[in-house]
Amino acid sequence: MKNILVLIGAVIFIGQVMVWFVLSSLPIVRTLPLIVFAPLTGLSLLFFISASTPPNLNR
Repeated sequence: MKNILVLIGAVIFIGQVMVWFVLSSLPIVRTLPLIVFAPLTGLSLLFFISASTPPNLNR
């Protein structure tokens, strides 16, 4: 179960980074990914870190 959560967190984080780079390469929507994806990327990074910690630290 732990490995599935880590895998999901990694896929979400990589997908958000790819979308971030695609949107930030367009000059019109350069401020939009900062507003929208910065909180989401931070949350998914926290989720990924908390899911990848050893189980004895979570108890």
